[in-house]
Amino acid sequence: MRVLWVCNISIMQTKKNVYAWCGGWMTATAELLAERTDIELVVCYPQSESETLLEQKRGKIQYCGFYVVDRNEYNAELEKVFGRINRKYTPDIVHIFGTEFPHSLPAVRVWKEKAVISIQGLIGVYAKHYFTGIPAKIVYRQNFGGGSIYKGMLGLRKRGKYEYKAIQCARNIIGRTDWDYACIQLIHSNVSYFNCNEILRDCFYSGEWEYSQCKKHSILISQADYPVKGFHIFLRALKLIKKKYSDVEVIVAGCPLGIEQKEWDSYANYILGLLEKWHLRKNVRFIGTQSDQKMKEQFLRAHVFVLPSLIENSPNSLGEAMLLGVPCVASDVGGVGSLMRHGEEGFVYQVDAEYMLAYYVEKIFEDPRLAEKFSVNARKHAKITHDRESNLKELLGIYKKVLG
Repeated sequence: MRVLWVCNISIMQTKKNVYAWCGGWMTATAELLAERTDIELVVCYPQSESETLLEQKRGKIQYCGFYVVDRNEYNAELEKVFGRINRKYTPDIVHIFGTEFPHSLPAVRVWKEKAVISIQGLIGVYAKHYFTGIPAKIVYRQNFGGGSIYKGMLGLRKRGKYEYKAIQCARNIIGRTDWDYACIQLIHSNVSYFNCNEILRDCFYSGEWEYSQCKKHSILISQADYPVKGFHIFLRALKLIKKKYSDVEVIVAGCPLGIEQKEWDSYANYILGLLEKWHLRKNVRFIGTQSDQKMKEQFLRAHVFVLPSLIENSPNSLGEAMLLGVPCVASDVGGVGSLMRHGEEGFVYQVDAEYMLAYYVEKIFEDPRLAEKFSVNARKHAKITHDRESNLKELLGIYKKVLG
């Protein structure tokens, strides 16, 4: 079976020992598929280096970069490009990863019944939640370059229109949460929907969080670089936590927030203002992108992992934390409830209730037995959710069903 993937990024980048804020799980799945003798895998991705196809083979995987000037803009000419790719590689099935960028629409139009879309996030829905908890004067305030948080939301909404069309054109969808199923039903109720959980990166399948080894009163956050990640809500909670735990330490990983160029980044400027206003600068440390192994070390060091997002589908950072057994507190948004049971495997809280986020973090800080209970239960659940063998088997079964 020749399988062609259409991705939002080059998954080759995730092999450079850089903590991938997206795409690392695709690399893990690609490597497992490449080991099979009955699968030929071609991975296509957008690139802006060359107007011709960038083709190279690494190991058993063929890579093909298609040219886009701006991946945020729709380009009908991509139908012709995908047509050439189709004639060159003659795939049996085409797996489109995500609908966040407009190239998913021409891909669905070209490959029709051969195509299956994996839902990652749904940015048309994300746009509805983009600035929850941010004051209106901050949302509309322009930065030095003329941008604003509101304009960032408009960009998502614009891309969401093409996402909507892509899902309406699709005949096959892969999802994994009640939330994405509900959203898809509202857009295209007659589509064939398949459930398949994700395979996470290799290093997170080994190692186990231990209370005795963690840095007490430390919190890890994996992303904070734009409003949907809800870091502003977390800082409100941190202000409350600090009253009881003055030594609280927060480590923030992922793409840089842009504080150094705060005049160009409206959200970074807002966050910096909160840090200074509430005297939190000494409690928060931004460490930027990390290798997989370094990120794993940060997870194992943390007393609590917090996911304060305004909206998510099935955040892999939460899956990785649970797989390692790190005690977790997450906002009860999107598909989070499909991943973690409240009170048994971690805590979930109402997204804009920072006082509940603070309360739950403090409960874990003060109760080692509770932390260890969450650790054991979460790890057990995540091992099932992210089991490599069963998820790969499920994916191959979906491919065969789509082929008929």
